Amino acid sequence: MKITVRVHNGMSRCHALEVVESDLIYNVKAKLKAKVLFIDDAIIEYDNKPLADSCALKELHIQEGGQFEARYPNLIFVRSLTGKTMRFLIDDHFSDTIIYSLKEKIADEIGFSPDVQLLVYGGKQPKDDCTFADCHIQHGSILYVSVRLLGSLRQIFVRTLTGKKLSFLIDGHFSDTTIYSLKEKIAGEIGVASSQMSSA
Repeated sequence: MKITVRVHNGMSRCHALEVVESDLIYNVKAKLKAKVLFIDDAIIEYDNKPLADSCALKELHIQEGGQFEARYPNLIFVRSLTGKTMRFLIDDHFSDTIIYSLKEKIADEIGFSPDVQLLVYGGKQPKDDCTFADCHIQHGSILYVSVRLLGSLRQIFVRTLTGKKLSFLIDGHFSDTTIYSLKEKIAGEIGVASSQMSSA
């Protein structure tokens, strides 16, 4: 049997799925994983009622083509230019949240202050003092963040042996930056003495 799931993440896309009556909502989410980011965080609804992951489709008496909704209450997704997708839980006053407070949360993740972040939603760059309601940002929306490099600042990325990706701003003349000074920045980030690092 086929059902459709409309995912409300700012784009409101429908996904057709082949299911069987014995499938649980958990199985429906598993089938959506390849198509939808963070589907495990979504609340699946049918007939305007939220469903537990343990709910079986046969309990709902659905017909062929039944329509489900996937919603992300109080969640926002932010993608960086490096391909990293971050998720942020926003408090109960979702619509009144200002852009600058989201940038502060992003700063904790990417290490760049709100003042150098450029956020884009719906092809527009919202102002720091705008609320989510002003910008029409909904639960589950996806925003994009990049970093404005000022003057002689340059951004450099370092990947550790554990796979963690670090990002640093280098001030001054980039070509004059020494490996030692970069190691000092890395040491401050990961808590390992620069003398214990090797560069490859």
